[in-house]
Amino acid sequence: MNSVVTGSSLVFVRGSGRGAGVHLDGVTIALVLAIVLLGLVMVTSASVSIASKENGEAFYYLERQLVLTLIGAGCAALVFCIRTELLERASVALLIAGILLLFVVLVPGLGHAVNGSRRWLRVASVNFQVSELARVLVLVYLASYAV
Repeated sequence: MNSVVTGSSLVFVRGSGRGAGVHLDGVTIALVLAIVLLGLVMVTSASVSIASKENGEAFYYLERQLVLTLIGAGCAALVFCIRTELLERASVALLIAGILLLFVVLVPGLGHAVNGSRRWLRVASVNFQVSELARVLVLVYLASYAV
């Protein structure tokens, strides 16, 4: 994948370089980075004293949030590389999978309760809230339906 810088935007050229580029808006990327950095500052300021009492490491939650932010950015980059035609064709199947996962959470032994609410799936050592994925999948379905 080649990249070309034009003005204030970065264009990724797919595969053979036949003009089918992906446009990344510089202003949008700057705003997203500003929001992420603000969130990291807020997490740090709210958790330094708690982390130092619990773990003895003042920046434990900052490090954890940074790792999760990098994982999220990697997942976003992967999804960004998927062709929209593929997402449109798979939107119904993705929506059904999301709804099924919402029911899986209710199955005893599979769903994990946090603070009395059974809304989580435990994947490896990480709790995963299925409703967040379902929300995105509903948006993908509605976007493909609207087009």
